[in-house]
Amino acid sequence: MLDNAWVISFILSGLIYLPLMIFWVIPKYQKELKGSLRKGYYPQDMEQFFNK
Repeated sequence: MLDNAWVISFILSGLIYLPLMIFWVIPKYQKELKGSLRKGYYPQDMEQFFNK
């Protein structure tokens, strides 16, 4: 029964992680972060650093 518990825990952690990021963490820090969910979020000063 517990042979594939790691698969179930991996899927469950993803199902918990995505809504928390989308509805709680990203809106909380959206003023400081730039980007999108598909490309990822990063601080604005990082863009200046890499675009030199």
